Amino acid sequence: MTRFLFFLCFSPAFLFAQCEADFIFQQDGETIELVNISTGMYVSESWDFGDGNTNNSSSKPTHTYTVNGEYNVCLILYESLNDSTTLICDTTCQTIIINSINEDIGLFIEDSDHLNVFPNPVSNVLNIQYPSGNKIKDIKLHTLDGGVVILKNKKQLTLKHLPSGIYVLSYTLNDFVFYKKILKI
Repeated sequence: MTRFLFFLCFSPAFLFAQCEADFIFQQDGETIELVNISTGMYVSESWDFGDGNTNNSSSKPTHTYTVNGEYNVCLILYESLNDSTTLICDTTCQTIIINSINEDIGLFIEDSDHLNVFPNPVSNVLNIQYPSGNKIKDIKLHTLDGGVVILKNKKQLTLKHLPSGIYVLSYTLNDFVFYKKILKI
């Protein structure tokens, strides 16, 4: 008597459920409402909002951003391999642009009598004018987190190498420090 032993081999793609990640969103200022419209078989999902925050508990999450910028929002779908193992089934991402947040942090003392800065918004070169009698010194351009990106006592600052965003120009006059908000486009 002859016995045959058959083994069936399946590709991993055949063993796992097929799914296709997709979502739509509605934006109201700095708040987005997301809706998972994915198809196929999956057991769970997670959202990455692109700003360090995630959500693993809702297929219709709402998220509010705190800083203007471009965010890559991703939906990740998972499928079950067995009772204890899940695998990523599919991922999709969309770019969301937030530009409605008022980032004026209240430390800007606009002082047009001492210093004239133009153009503002600026794309390449920022011109600084002040009367020759004013002893302006320590002209610095800062990021919003306080980092100094330019430290020059010149009447023209080249900004074309800097990314778009809000900066703070500081200068010292008679031992007082003044600030101006600069928008780099």
